[in-house]
Amino acid sequence: MSKIGNIDITEENMSASDFNGASFGSEENVKILINRNIDNHHRRRFTKAHELGHAILHILLANNRSFNVVIAILHTMVRIILNMKKANTFASSLLMPSKLIEKKFIEMTYLGN
Repeated sequence: MSKIGNIDITEENMSASDFNGASFGSEENVKILINRNIDNHHRRRFTKAHELGHAILHILLANNRSFNVVIAILHTMVRIILNMKKANTFASSLLMPSKLIEKKFIEMTYLGN
């Protein structure tokens, strides 16, 4: 389970193949439930973002939730995403085959970059 502000995000194994996710709750306690059996990682991430949109737009803002709190939640999400991108870039660089690094180095040296 992960938590953003007062939003709990949980992934559980669901037998229904047509169920991707749901969001529900009140402004004090919002729950997002995601089907862990979604095979495609990108689809699962999109479903989380989709349900987060429902939580913010239809639960928090619809219940007169403070706009500043919603902005703080979005700011936290952006920080998390940026950190994930940095970590992914590091991992890609670390795992890049040495032959590819050598090739790139030669290309950059030859082109004067």
